[in-house]
Amino acid sequence: MIRIVFLCLLMLASGVAQASPFGAFTPSEHERAHAWGLLVSDDDGPFVVVHVPPRSSGSESLGSPGGAVREARRLRERPDAMAAWDNRLLLLFPPPEQGSSRRIMSINAIPGGYPGVWAYDPATRLRTLATIESEGRVAGFVGTRFGPAVLVYGAETDERPGLLRLKVLDRLEWSELRLPDAEDRARAEGGPPESFAEVVLLPARVGPSLLVLGVDGEAGLWSGELDREPPDPEAENTRGAPRVQWSYTPLPGLGESLKNGKAIEAAMYARGR
Repeated sequence: MIRIVFLCLLMLASGVAQASPFGAFTPSEHERAHAWGLLVSDDDGPFVVVHVPPRSSGSESLGSPGGAVREARRLRERPDAMAAWDNRLLLLFPPPEQGSSRRIMSINAIPGGYPGVWAYDPATRLRTLATIESEGRVAGFVGTRFGPAVLVYGAETDERPGLLRLKVLDRLEWSELRLPDAEDRARAEGGPPESFAEVVLLPARVGPSLLVLGVDGEAGLWSGELDREPPDPEAENTRGAPRVQWSYTPLPGLGESLKNGKAIEAAMYARGR
């Protein structure tokens, strides 16, 4: 039986689940929306990446009619997570062996020059975008305007429990972004939780966001806005490192649902605009 892992964000009243291993809704700075899915016929593969192109409307001449779905690539290995930005699909693969790095691969959808016709770059494979150390469990994977962002638990030792770390790929280098801290909580309204029972990484137009579930049933959304540090005036042709500013929105209705035995689950999907 073919299963399709497909691609929208759902809030479900079900058991507690980890953040979706297949990314989340990833809007961009453009208007033409792409969506992607993964067809799974067997746990041993092959795995088929499918592309839902932008729909034609109004004066747009290169969109596809409603219902159009394209096979973009066949994979021998199932990715751990998918995300998207603009016309690019991002795939996070497991490390090939214990202790090795994870690979992040990509593929771009490009107009074929005729209405409803699309091509894919690279034409016959995936492009290696980056690698990231396999130091702990991946808790989230999304696209941003800088590059893919990964929420990961750091390596756990007897002396130190695994700590959440948020990293973003910028100009082919990983930068660590700070998570909401005591100063952010002091500025926030609505009593954000100091410790989390669950964290779900979500994408947004301005930067990654964190849906947090407190140990006492509180729920809220930390919205991150990406920008850059001021450039070093003594360096030539450099841009400042990525940074994030956090703002908090309490979600009391969701918190009440959690107290009543319900929880959230992010369905597996990847969508870019």
